[in-house]
Amino acid sequence: MTPNRQSKASAENDLTITLHDREIKAFQSLIQSSTTGQEMLKRCRIILEFSEGKTKYSINKKYGIPYNTMSKWIKVWKSKERILKETDSDAEIKKRILSILKDAPRSGAPKKFQEHEVCNIVALACSNPEDVEVPLSHWSCRTLAREAVNQGLVKSISFKQIANFLKSGGVKTTQD
Repeated sequence: MTPNRQSKASAENDLTITLHDREIKAFQSLIQSSTTGQEMLKRCRIILEFSEGKTKYSINKKYGIPYNTMSKWIKVWKSKERILKETDSDAEIKKRILSILKDAPRSGAPKKFQEHEVCNIVALACSNPEDVEVPLSHWSCRTLAREAVNQGLVKSISFKQIANFLKSGGVKTTQD
């Protein structure tokens, strides 16, 4: 592929982005697509406009995209754009552009319960309460939570968490 557009290096545009014809077409296609999400659309516009030599200032004025957002995605693009040179297919180019510009996975809060703990709680729920010497005919979420702690399956657990585990596994108990 031969370079088509290259952004001008200046004090503001400290990085240069070069896009080839097929990459430009892929970006334009993504921008025009009604299925492209708003955040991805914004990222595509940043890269395409920057490759045309537009300044961060002009991109900010046109789309209202903050400078730190533009800098982040320009750096992300520069660090990974080389993977586009390895492909020939237009569909593959589009796929790789989306891959480069997608959000990083969010870590979120760590899990409070290990898979084996959840499995043990579900197994307890599937057992007959009388088999573990609990004088009940059926489990409630409160009694399951109490028994899970008594048996040492977990240190502590709320009946609501028990209900969530069982709901996701399709196990039925009485409401309380």
